[in-house]
Amino acid sequence: MLQRLDRWLTALPAAGVWGLGLALTALVGAVDVATGPELSPAAFYLAPIGLAAWYGGRRTGVVFALLSAVVLYTADRLTGGVYSRALVPVWNAGGRLAIFLVTAALVAGLRRALEHERELAATDPLTGVANCRSFFAMAERELDRARRYGRPLTLAYLDLDNFKAFNDVHGFLRGDQVILLLATALRRAVIDGDIENGALMAGQSVGIFRMVCNDGKIYNFMEQTGDGLEKGQTVAILKSMLGK
Repeated sequence: MLQRLDRWLTALPAAGVWGLGLALTALVGAVDVATGPELSPAAFYLAPIGLAAWYGGRRTGVVFALLSAVVLYTADRLTGGVYSRALVPVWNAGGRLAIFLVTAALVAGLRRALEHERELAATDPLTGVANCRSFFAMAERELDRARRYGRPLTLAYLDLDNFKAFNDVHGFLRGDQVILLLATALRRAVIDGDIENGALMAGQSVGIFRMVCNDGKIYNFMEQTGDGLEKGQTVAILKSMLGK
């Protein structure tokens, strides 16, 4: 349930996030006015602020923090709160604004950190392409989608022959450079090949493409990729690295 809600909110455009945040802020403000000066629902203003910061970013969160502080101050004035000094409600509003701003900054920072960690967990640190964990997660989703909609699913596996022997002779640094060159060439081939939902996973010894397309398209793509690796700049660079 929560995952569905998160996916729905994530898919909302910026205008949708703003509209939902404004509606929640207005609702909390109305409750604030209705409950009177004795009960303060100040903590409930954190809901639209957190939503805006999480799904809209830090700037949106800051705007809603300012807006919530204004609404809270206005509700306090409308309910006729009695204070010993005229500056007391202003002081209270300033303190609440500080809390709202800190909340917006923390929520937005947490979202950025979470997205960064997800990216690190899903990509190979050397090549920047999808790693094994991410690849199999995407493959599972594509298999489910293929079964649901009856779409063709094609998997192409590319193996680097004698890669261990290459590492033993030339060292792991050269081996990493080979993997990086091949991953770059294969990623470019996916983009140039116009393959739907193409994704690359490169490990220490293999490169794998996961593609959804018709049989003729995949065969042509594999032939072009093989020719490109043999005749293109990748092999020339490898030869120059090895002094050949």
